[in-house]
Amino acid sequence: MTTSAAGESTERSPSTRFMVWFFFVSLGALVLTVWLLSLGAKGSEISGVLSLLVALVSPFIPVFIDRLSREQGGPGLPLPSRKWLMFVTAALLGMTLSLVYWFAYHKPDLNVTDRVVLGKAAGLRDGSTATVRIRPPLGRSHLYLVFGLTNRSEVGDCVDPATLRGTLTVDGVDRGEIDARAGQELRYPLGKAENSVDLTVTLSEEKGDRTCSVDLRVTEAVLYNEGFL
Repeated sequence: MTTSAAGESTERSPSTRFMVWFFFVSLGALVLTVWLLSLGAKGSEISGVLSLLVALVSPFIPVFIDRLSREQGGPGLPLPSRKWLMFVTAALLGMTLSLVYWFAYHKPDLNVTDRVVLGKAAGLRDGSTATVRIRPPLGRSHLYLVFGLTNRSEVGDCVDPATLRGTLTVDGVDRGEIDARAGQELRYPLGKAENSVDLTVTLSEEKGDRTCSVDLRVTEAVLYNEGFL
């Protein structure tokens, strides 16, 4: 009799098991939230997919937990104890503080693709130069750019072999240059840019092929703050 009673006392009740899982799910949600915030614009795309999955699954979770509890002889969906309420409250508070920090201090990324002004970007050949300007307001410390090229000829491959050299000027100060190909990411530090962000983009074709002619475009431009500090 004593052994049986001891075994029953050490077995977790449905309420305890429920709160253990609930705590770790809340903790996992906190970690996931912080990670998605750190990804910036890419994190918003991932969160959109995850939110659809959660929206489809979440209505069935309480029903499943209640049915499982009843099958194990419990009274139904258990009420949380004070200890577990404190853990869950702390997890929710952490997520809230992360959101406040992100939107009030760190600030979310700004997609400024529609604020890009291109100059001399059509009919580029080897050695040709185009200009790119990001119209203010700026308000972020870094710029993320992706360029695209369109071949003006129906034959030949003038896009993949091409290299783009982007030279950045912020408020009239030269900030260096980066080489990339079409579709690759270019990331520039802006510092405390206030008035203007300009790039001079020079096209280089493989082996100096002057027969190639392409059009330059900006497929994505994002202003962002790097890191959490």
